[in-house]
Amino acid sequence: MVNYNPKTVSTDYDEADRLYFENISLKTILDIYDTECSLSLILSMGGQTPNNIALPLYRQNVTIYGTSPEMIDTAENCYKFSCLLDKISVDQPFGRSSPALKRLSPAMNVVATGNDLINYLTQATAVPRDHPVVITKYIKQAKEIEMDAIAKDGKMIMHYISEHIENAAVHSGNATLIHPPQDLDPVTVRQIEEATAKIGNALNVTGRFNIQFISKDNEINAIECNLCATQSFPFMSKATGIDAIEMATKVTIDLHQLAVADHVLGVEMASTGEVACFEKDKYEAYIKGLISSGIVLPKKNILFSIGSDREKHELLPTIQKLHAAGYNIFVTTGTADFLQEHNVPHKASTHVPSTLSFNLSLRLVSRNPWARHVRHAKERILLHYALLNLA
Repeated sequence: MVNYNPKTVSTDYDEADRLYFENISLKTILDIYDTECSLSLILSMGGQTPNNIALPLYRQNVTIYGTSPEMIDTAENCYKFSCLLDKISVDQPFGRSSPALKRLSPAMNVVATGNDLINYLTQATAVPRDHPVVITKYIKQAKEIEMDAIAKDGKMIMHYISEHIENAAVHSGNATLIHPPQDLDPVTVRQIEEATAKIGNALNVTGRFNIQFISKDNEINAIECNLCATQSFPFMSKATGIDAIEMATKVTIDLHQLAVADHVLGVEMASTGEVACFEKDKYEAYIKGLISSGIVLPKKNILFSIGSDREKHELLPTIQKLHAAGYNIFVTTGTADFLQEHNVPHKASTHVPSTLSFNLSLRLVSRNPWARHVRHAKERILLHYALLNLA
């Protein structure tokens, strides 16, 4: 194993026969490959960096197990992947002439005006030409869905579907996922399964792969396909009790038997700080997840600072229920006017502190859409109902 991230290696350092704590680059991997007299490499258990050197390794006559380097490049190259989706009739956010979302690794920015676009494109001049700017349409109020699957020679043999609580545009690594999905229409689920099968077949995938979809009004759009490790894959293994990594490895190297693996899966992903929790419904699972993460829930005081009118109306029923359950409602000026109109008792505050003690109050709604703990209306409503269950 080659891994230079201490977070991911610290808990699993003894899993491999030999661990190289080295930076992943073409030269380093070739040196290790020669030193170990290796017969092949597996790239799909790593992240983005191994995929970036798939083609250069292939050109150096390195044998790579799993999906071919040419197909890895097709999935990684936004233009090639877009053309592939068009060819197999899988919808995607309209992008090549509709500037709305500028995707520039490692940043992603929402562009609302012509001046915004000029500003961000000016910044992009500092980016190497082999990392072009990609512009796609940003779909508002859409749900993001994760599809984790395993395929053999392009044929899908198993899959997991999970849904994000937050609306689309929150990075998967920061999102809150639920499995099995609770709010997806069966029509949407069927469309995602069919689209995944098409993409896996077109890329002739062997091993694990992940596809991110956007769904709105029972219409799905494929965002990207990752032929590498993703944050959701180990979570799905823990949630279902099925060691998907072992299955993907057997498929990748075409072996019928591997050494006996440890099938006892823990609750916390210690190496990344993520938490997986299990309960009878999504509300209790979510509240348990917050508590497991070290967040102390409010006992009597909750502060709201809600932005748009749409979110105010969306959250009104839960605010009313929280008040009825005995919570003291604190709000900022704009939210106070709204609650006054709807006869919800509250205490107005003209100042929102930058930090709040979670044993006294919890800042459920923030002017900052990327608030650390609770980011979007659906997530806030989920937490509200969970708090009501504790009241």
